[in-house]
Amino acid sequence: MNAGLIAFTVALIASMGITVPVRQLALRVGMVDRPGPRKVHLQPIPLLGGLAIYCGVLIALLVSMDGPALIQVLGIYLGATLVAVVGILDDRGLLHHQIKLFGAMPAAAVILLATGIRAQVFSSIWPGTASIWADTALTLVWVVGITASFSILDHMDGLCAGIAAVANGSEQTQSRG
Repeated sequence: MNAGLIAFTVALIASMGITVPVRQLALRVGMVDRPGPRKVHLQPIPLLGGLAIYCGVLIALLVSMDGPALIQVLGIYLGATLVAVVGILDDRGLLHHQIKLFGAMPAAAVILLATGIRAQVFSSIWPGTASIWADTALTLVWVVGITASFSILDHMDGLCAGIAAVANGSEQTQSRG
C-alpha cells in the first residue's frame, strides 16, 4: 500500500481520536475563545484544535516513515513543534505577536535549513554560492510568510485546517497531472 495513503489514514484516525480529549483539556484549563463584538460564535469555543492535528500527524510519521526521509521529516517536525508551542503560548495570551513574527517563525526556518531542507529555485537556474544564499533567503521568507499567513487566518474555528487541506489537495492534483 502507498506510504502516503497509510500516513494520511493514520493521521486522520489519530487526529479524530485525539480531538475529544484535547477539547476537554482546553475547556478544563480555560483555553477558549470567548464571544465578543468581532466574533461570530455565541458560546466559548475551545482552542487547541491544532494540537490534535499535530499529534495525529506525529503518530502517522512515526508509523509510516523510516530511513533518510524520516530524518528530514523530523527536522520539519522540529520546526513545527516550535511553531506549535509558540501558538499555544499565543493562545494563552502569553506572547506578543512580534515575538512570533521575528523570533519563532525564523527559528523554525533555521531548523529546516539545518536539516538540509531549502528551496531549490535559484540553484536550478544558475550554479554557485550566490544561488545557494538566494535559495536560503527564499526558504526563510517562504516559511515566515506561510506561517504568518496561517497565524492571521487562525481567527475562525477550522479555517486553518480547511485551507491546509485544500492547498494540499490542489498540490497533490497538480503533481499527478
